[in-house]
Amino acid sequence: TVAVNLEALAHAIGINRVKVVDPFDIEETRRVIDEELKVEEPSLIISRRPCALLKNVKHKPAMVVERDACTGCKACLQVGCPAIMQTKAENGKTKAFIDSNQCLGCEVCAASCRFNAIRKGGN
Repeated sequence: TVAVNLEALAHAIGINRVKVVDPFDIEETRRVIDEELKVEEPSLIISRRPCALLKNVKHKPAMVVERDACTGCKACLQVGCPAIMQTKAENGKTKAFIDSNQCLGCEVCAASCRFNAIRKGGN
């Protein structure tokens, strides 16, 4: 396979507004999307991050859910991460649970939680 320089390709076809974002940096990604939606010319946003499935990619510690802080709102489930699932608490309410064997520590779920119920794990 041959790597393609997407920035150069975009410029070659006349797209002058080219932004590169880290998709795990939710705040910056949203800022760039909002900024580019306001312009009246073509633009390209490139999300660039090493593939999480590669063996040589170092991952951060897994995230954990603070069960007492979790309200069961399911906002974290909207992220679409396979490590996040629902479990029933003792009181019968649904809470989020993060499987530490699947979590890459990207922190996207934590950014989606309005109740600060998701934090970095210790391992």
